[in-house]
Amino acid sequence: MHNGGMNSATWFVSEGGERWVAKAVAPGSRRSFMGGLEVAAHVEAAGVPAGTPVVTRHGSVVADVDGVPLGLLNWVAGNGLLGRSPDEQRLIGATLARVHAALSERLRSRFRCWLPGPVSCCGPGG
Repeated sequence: MHNGGMNSATWFVSEGGERWVAKAVAPGSRRSFMGGLEVAAHVEAAGVPAGTPVVTRHGSVVADVDGVPLGLLNWVAGNGLLGRSPDEQRLIGATLARVHAALSERLRSRFRCWLPGPVSCCGPGG
């Protein structure tokens, strides 16, 4: 087991020169886990490596193993950043800015009925 997961158990998985991270969460955290995997896919689609989920052969991003939600995430190569130098701090800030930019467009489209400006696609009562 790798002790790097946040609110989860994680393991490194290797096969034939490829690497992944297996991540298990408590059953009550399944919905938020799946939401996080969706966000990772969106961020990676915007060009920021984010450890996207590997889809199971049944088309899901999460498999239940003995009632425990388990995901297999693509490995993101590189070294962890601790922000100990100004260069690392700038890289962390620039990366977070890219993540925020990618997610702000997603949030704008999801919550457009509550944001100022012209809206033509809200449903009844929207």
